[in-house]
Amino acid sequence: MTTMQPPRAETVPTPAPTGVLADLARAPWSFEPVQAVRVLERAAGSNPADAVRFQGVLPLAFPASAVAGARLGQVEGAPAVLRIAHLGLLGPSGVLPSHMTAAAIEAERRRNPGFARFVDLFLDRQGAFFHGAQVKYRLALAHERAAAEGREDAITGALRALTGLGTPYLAGRLAVDDLTVIRHAGHFARGPRSAAALEAMLSGQLGAPVRIRQFAGSWVRLDAAERSRLTPGGFCRLGVDMVAGEKVRDVDGRFEIVVGPLSRAHFAALLPEGAAVRALTDLVRLYVGPAMSFALRLVLDRREVPPAELGEAGGLRLGWTGWLTGAAPPARDPDDAVFEIGA
Repeated sequence: MTTMQPPRAETVPTPAPTGVLADLARAPWSFEPVQAVRVLERAAGSNPADAVRFQGVLPLAFPASAVAGARLGQVEGAPAVLRIAHLGLLGPSGVLPSHMTAAAIEAERRRNPGFARFVDLFLDRQGAFFHGAQVKYRLALAHERAAAEGREDAITGALRALTGLGTPYLAGRLAVDDLTVIRHAGHFARGPRSAAALEAMLSGQLGAPVRIRQFAGSWVRLDAAERSRLTPGGFCRLGVDMVAGEKVRDVDGRFEIVVGPLSRAHFAALLPEGAAVRALTDLVRLYVGPAMSFALRLVLDRREVPPAELGEAGGLRLGWTGWLTGAAPPARDPDDAVFEIGA
C-alpha cells in the first residue's frame, strides 16, 4: 500500500533584476539607505512593509558606505536582504564590545553564522524603526509609502482638513480630483478669499492664462410678492424700499473667469458640456462659497477663429463656436463666448 505525499507548494523564482534594481544589486554602496529601502519596497508591490530584512556587517574596518550589500529574495514574495553599516550591534559601528564581533567573524569562517543571524534579529527591528523615522518626516516618501499600503499619510490628511474635505464622507465627491484641491490647501487655509489666489489655482489647473473680472454684476429678479405696488405694505415708500421694475442690479454678487487666449482645441475642451468645466465649477464653488455667482468667458486666439462654413463635420454652433468673419483674421481675440456655469 502506497502512502500519498502531500502536494508541495510551487515556488516561483525571483526574476532577474533590471533597471534601478540591477543598479542596487550591482553597486549598493552608491545608494543611501532610505533610497535603497524605497527601491526594494517599490519592487515588492503589494506588501511593501515586509519587503526588506536588515543585516549588519562584521569586518572591523571603517565602512566606506552606509549600504554594504543588497540581495533580492530567492523566490517571488520573499523579502530582500539589505546589509547596512551605519547601524547594528556588531561591526565597526556596533555597540557591543569588539571581541564579540571578532567571535562572530571567527564563527562565520567556520560556516556557523548562527550568532550573527541572531544579532540581526534585533538589528532588523532597529533598522525598520530608523527607516520609519526617516520616512515620517519626508513628505514625498511618506505619501508614497502610504499610497502603496492603501492608506493616507498624516500630512495629506491635515492638508485635506484645511480645504474643508477632512471628513471621510466628503472625499471623492467633487468632479475635481481631491489631490488637486489639496495642492492648493494654502489658499484655502487663508480666511479672506482673493481673486489672485483663484487666478493662480485656475491657471494651474487649466494650463492657460486666467484673469478674474470682479464686480461683473448681474440682474436679480424679484418675486411678485417683493415688488413695489400701491397698496399698504407694498414696498412703495420713496427712498426706503421702493423699486421700479421687476429686477434689481447686483453689482458685487457676480464675477467672470476670463480664460485665454486659447487654441481652438483648448477652447472646445472648455465648453460647458465638458468634464473640465464641471471640475472647474466644483473647485471655484468650493473656494468662493455659495453666495456668489460666476461665469466663464472664453477668449479664442484670433488666428484660430474658424471660417463661417456650413457642414456636418465640425460645424459651427451659434453662440458657442461661431463667428461671422471675413477672409482675414479679426483685429482682436474674440471674447464674447460667455457661459453662466455658476449661477
